[in-house]
Amino acid sequence: GNFIVLEADPKYIPSGGMIDYREIGGCVFAQRGHGDKIITPEMLEVKTQNKDLTDAAKQDLVLASIAVKYTQSNSVGYAINGMMIGVGAGQ
Repeated sequence: GNFIVLEADPKYIPSGGMIDYREIGGCVFAQRGHGDKIITPEMLEVKTQNKDLTDAAKQDLVLASIAVKYTQSNSVGYAINGMMIGVGAGQ
């Protein structure tokens, strides 16, 4: 199949600042955008026997974190090789 590949400008800052707005049922919700680091050193403290994360695994963590942020609460996501394989609602 054919794929569309989009590349974002890493220096881009939205004109409204780093706040994401969403209107649901007439109410407006606002939350901080991804201006901060998504993966912090604390998040990479692996609690399993295999404590080595490859750079590819770290990129998958970032991808899954961003994808799940924009889904319903208690969602789970599975990313591998730079692709989201699945996202599901946890409720």
